[in-house]
Amino acid sequence: MSTCPSCQAEVAATARFCSNCGTRLQSDAPAPPVRRHRSESSIRAERRQLTVMFCDIAGSTQLSEQLDAEDLMAVVRRYQTACAEVIERLGGSIAQYLGDGLLVYFGYPTAYENAPERAARAGLEMLAAVDTLNESLRAEFGVAIKIRLGIHTGLVVIGEVGGGSKREELAVGDTANIAARLEGLADPQSGIISDATRQLIAGLFETEPLGPRVLKGIASPMEVFRLVRLSDARHRLEGTAAHSRTPFVGRAAEMNRLRELWRRVEGGQGSAALLVADAGVGKSRMIPAFKAELSEYPHRLHEAYCSPFFTNSVLHALVEMLRVEMGIGRDDPAAVALGKLGAWWSRLADVSADAVPLLAGLLAIPPEAGYEEPALSPQARKLRTAETLLSCLLPADEGPPTLLVVEDVHWVDPSTLDLLAQLVERLADRRVMVLMTARPVFESPWRDDPMVTELRLRPLSGEDTEALVRAMTVGRRLPRRMLEQLIDRTDGIPLFVEEMTRMLMDAGQLEDTKTSAIPTTLHDSLMARLDRITPVARKVAQLAATIGRMFELDLVAEIFSGDANELRQGIDQLLEAKIILRKRGTSAETYLFKHALIQDAAYESLLKRTRQTYHARIADALERDLRRMVEVEPELLAQHLEAAGPSRAEAAARQWLRAGERAQASSSNQEAIGHLRRGLALLPSLPDSPQRVQLELSLQSKLGTALSAIKGYAADEVERAYARAHELCEQLGQTPERFWVLWGLWAFYLVQGTHEKGVRFAEMMLALASEQQAEELELEAHFSLGLSSFFMGDDLDGAREHLDWVVERYDPERHHQQALLAGQDVGVTSRSVLALVCFQRGELDTARARHQDALVLSERLGHAFSRAYALGCAAWFQLYLRDYERSQGYAEQAVALSQEQSFGWWLVWGTILGGSAAAGQGQPGAAAQIEEWIDRWRQTGSGFTVPYFLGLLCD
Repeated sequence: MSTCPSCQAEVAATARFCSNCGTRLQSDAPAPPVRRHRSESSIRAERRQLTVMFCDIAGSTQLSEQLDAEDLMAVVRRYQTACAEVIERLGGSIAQYLGDGLLVYFGYPTAYENAPERAARAGLEMLAAVDTLNESLRAEFGVAIKIRLGIHTGLVVIGEVGGGSKREELAVGDTANIAARLEGLADPQSGIISDATRQLIAGLFETEPLGPRVLKGIASPMEVFRLVRLSDARHRLEGTAAHSRTPFVGRAAEMNRLRELWRRVEGGQGSAALLVADAGVGKSRMIPAFKAELSEYPHRLHEAYCSPFFTNSVLHALVEMLRVEMGIGRDDPAAVALGKLGAWWSRLADVSADAVPLLAGLLAIPPEAGYEEPALSPQARKLRTAETLLSCLLPADEGPPTLLVVEDVHWVDPSTLDLLAQLVERLADRRVMVLMTARPVFESPWRDDPMVTELRLRPLSGEDTEALVRAMTVGRRLPRRMLEQLIDRTDGIPLFVEEMTRMLMDAGQLEDTKTSAIPTTLHDSLMARLDRITPVARKVAQLAATIGRMFELDLVAEIFSGDANELRQGIDQLLEAKIILRKRGTSAETYLFKHALIQDAAYESLLKRTRQTYHARIADALERDLRRMVEVEPELLAQHLEAAGPSRAEAAARQWLRAGERAQASSSNQEAIGHLRRGLALLPSLPDSPQRVQLELSLQSKLGTALSAIKGYAADEVERAYARAHELCEQLGQTPERFWVLWGLWAFYLVQGTHEKGVRFAEMMLALASEQQAEELELEAHFSLGLSSFFMGDDLDGAREHLDWVVERYDPERHHQQALLAGQDVGVTSRSVLALVCFQRGELDTARARHQDALVLSERLGHAFSRAYALGCAAWFQLYLRDYERSQGYAEQAVALSQEQSFGWWLVWGTILGGSAAAGQGQPGAAAQIEEWIDRWRQTGSGFTVPYFLGLLCD
């Protein structure tokens, strides 16, 4: 037990406040950051975002000339002690004492969601602490000191450096250097921050732009700002301009419930509501939305904000609320502040006469300002002050209803919480609504109180998330794939949605579906969650994050270096911290990260070499124990092999080839292109060899096929892929790919309209197929010659002969697999074209039969591109017959399938023919549609049917 210094009552040694009089017994300082054991730190060298402060004494050389060494040391020690008290109270960590300089980290060893704010607050308080310190330094040593500060936020690698007995934990990278350079730019007794830090504290502090400055060792000039003071904003959202806030979406059910509670208040029944949700889910966005609705009606409004910096400061949230309502500025003289208090009090009814002295004491206005302190014991003063506040918040008059907002009560100080409890008890017959917000860690004293309605906010639905993204990106092109990625990665958390979307817009990456960066505004809050778990749980999280968002425990166990008990403890702790969730309904024990960005943060915190080691272990385990999974998803193994580093690059490229082949087999050409290009990107790191040339040839030839399906046969990218493949064939001589490379070049020149060159490649194909006596290749060669003859128009007999040869010999059981190499089924394509040839030869019955055969076969085979081919030719065939209704029907089917599968060539073809069929039926706007899409047809590089399409337009 100990004794209260104010009333001498006995109190518990661990008590923060006296239970008798309410005096604060412990400092406002939070517990100092947990210092990690050295062995733990070296194991946990990692990448993370850090806010770094550099501080030193300005004019220290001149100071050393004024003082002898012993006095100088005393001055420096006092300055360091004053600064250290501020730094530690605000969660910073002094990494190094450098003479009279301090290197300070905010965000390590423990991350905070508001590390840049803590650093800026510390800077201002350190400047103030030095001003205070100078009074004693002048008296004792006859000197005064001035300090300079530099603050910057950026990514670092942090861990143990040094050798022998001299080892330190330091951050490596530009961030600390920039902070030191900024400190050098500062005037004495001032602080400078970078633009990166300013953006993270925007609205909370006043800053003065100093323009771009060149920093030694930094390539580009940096925008810098002088840190002036705290702003009047009581929280981040209040400091954000209304026009820059994102739209408020969703929350219809919760808003309806708040409206119901307000209607009850208007009818004379008090109410209270507690909005509960994790950070970023939207509690603070609901408050202004609800206030905006009430703004049309008379009401009183009080707003209080709890702060992580004042969790032990008596009635802090309410005191700041009163300062704002009274209009008392931070620098107001005591007499002015007392006058504003009196004016505010005079407007209230039913408030006792001793309210002003009580409130003046609460607001730290000294009696010298012009009032007499009430002669009350500390306990009586506490009770009378509470009653005064309650009378202000619970008016008994017949005026308009009152809304009291108290945000972030998970940071509430005990005295404010006690007063809120009393307030709720008295609500029943008062026209007052109390609206509070809290995170789930808050242990609500009202769980069983019917007076308080608890509303737990859930993440936004996919539909609401899409609405938010689209509202933020109005006027910008947003591909569907990027929208889907944003929805998937942000998990309906509005803050994540806003910051991810804003980051992509600012970086001009709205069309870059590969980006996996974490916004700087979210780094600290995500890392703070990971820093709250034990080292073992953190290691499990990092290893699991390397596998992916969803992971099986068996795979983690295969690569985890600890024992089974440690792994189980780590998993249990991650579940308890709600970092991961158990996935039900799976045969294996499977988990997933609750948020994709938490997984990203865990993964990004790993050093590059550690990531490579983990990926290599995962790849080995997949190849050794999970072959079936690899056969189904070779891209999974490819990703880990690629991330394992250059030594596994060739194996990764071969797996990307397999993944591309599998994707093509299911007509997933867009995915195939992505897989094949990733394989090609790895080749420059491999040594020259015949094996490397053969691997590139396989990748380029498959890429040409996939690009033909998506971009069109005559696209420039298609030519580049096949031309490079042809060069590689020349290096290797006879290879299985040679025929298909010739096929790709034939198709390119045919559709481009260079028919003679295309025919030469087709003849080379037939010669090669005949030489090899490969019937399956002869089918493709004869089809190529038949199609070329048809489009050249000078040899319909030859065209029919070649196509008949194919139709007569084609066997779907033996030959359909060729579609994986050609991209289309030769049985379908030959029948489709033969119908057109026979029509032009006047053989109408045969033409109809082949037309029907092509449609039936394409449907039976289920090969998407071949089906689009058959439908496109069917629309053309029906145009020949002047059956415009059927032609339009086939064209619409071709367009729908092409949109679904991203078949650019058939999409344009079907739209043009569909427009012609619509025009034949007299439908308005058809001609404009044809003209627009002919331009798009030209953009695919296709020239061989443009005269025909122009003829359709003339018709």
